[in-house]
Amino acid sequence: MFTGIAEETGKIQTIRENDIEIECKKVLEGTQIGDSIAVNGVCLTVVQKSENSFINADNKLCDSGEFVYYFQFDGSTIFIQIS
Repeated sequence: MFTGIAEETGKIQTIRENDIEIECKKVLEGTQIGDSIAVNGVCLTVVQKSENSFINADNKLCDSGEFVYYFQFDGSTIFIQIS
């Protein structure tokens, strides 16, 4: 359940056209593919994960069909929690 309390800070590794990779560690413990992780309050679905990062390819589309990113640039520090 999303509580609004950050469990850790993470970092944006890469923003690509269709996905975003986020570096983190604590929230990945026990996380499975398909689980949600809140990043700066936005719930992202884990579609791929490693020991220290996860990838979300669930980016919401705006009406024009362009990807909407909630994050500004690679290397941004973000707040993360299980949602």
